[in-house]
Amino acid sequence: MKPLFRIASVGSLTLLLLNSWTICWAQELETPQAQIGWKVLIGAELVLVKLPPETAPVLPSWVPHGERSGSPDSMPSSSDSESALAERMKLSLEQAIHIVNGYLPQDLEGDFKLWIFQDIPYAAKTLSPQLILSADVLNSKNWERLPFVLAHEIHHLALMRTGFLKAHPSARASILAGLLTEGVATWLSYASGLFPELDQILQEPQQLQAAFHRIQRALDEAADDAPARLDDLYGQNKWGYYVGCRMIQQIEERFGREAWLALLSKSSEEANEELVQLYLDTSPPAEYRF
Repeated sequence: MKPLFRIASVGSLTLLLLNSWTICWAQELETPQAQIGWKVLIGAELVLVKLPPETAPVLPSWVPHGERSGSPDSMPSSSDSESALAERMKLSLEQAIHIVNGYLPQDLEGDFKLWIFQDIPYAAKTLSPQLILSADVLNSKNWERLPFVLAHEIHHLALMRTGFLKAHPSARASILAGLLTEGVATWLSYASGLFPELDQILQEPQQLQAAFHRIQRALDEAADDAPARLDDLYGQNKWGYYVGCRMIQQIEERFGREAWLALLSKSSEEANEELVQLYLDTSPPAEYRF
């Protein structure tokens, strides 16, 4: 998943060579720091096993922008608080997995690792078989929404394991695949408030129309063999999230959840094209088509 918010901190001033002609002085680089990690064992009862800190994945440094959102009030500072955090995380994971199973053809299977990091430019991300979670999400005001944050990423993890979520040979296939996978994952986390702009996008005709226009433009460029502009669709701007969520919403309201859920049991290539046809069968207005 791409950045959902930005954080600033300290690091070393670095000279970046952008290309053979352009040099710019970057802001201070931020180095992500692992705080704690668990192996999540899925069985009759969910179990968290603490992982050695030296086994944490190494995440790339990044250039921060804006202001730091503040230190989380739920990070462990003692064995007691660490135990309390693990218990709360276990409850959130149990809820998340329950949510995810309602959006998959088959229940989630297989263990995975969960790491909490300080100083990362996104709320959560899937690096199969590991989930990365920002410590900033652990502020007490976010605990109620945390299961949906986790569910979004666990859904991606489940599709990675089946081979559904994969790299695609063509720009068009990559764009359509993102509409399905991010659309479903965003739809399931919609109630969390993780994407507060979703309400505005889905209910504001002009903004929703602008999102569909971006998808259409990207598909037109893909037809001309231009590189897919996935960063614009599934990065900071998230146009693909909005359009995908709208498509899944309309399909589910018109034909029921089973209609789009069946797509996840097909090959990704077949599912991508069927998603578009299913959506068109809902008779969307011309401005919400591509």
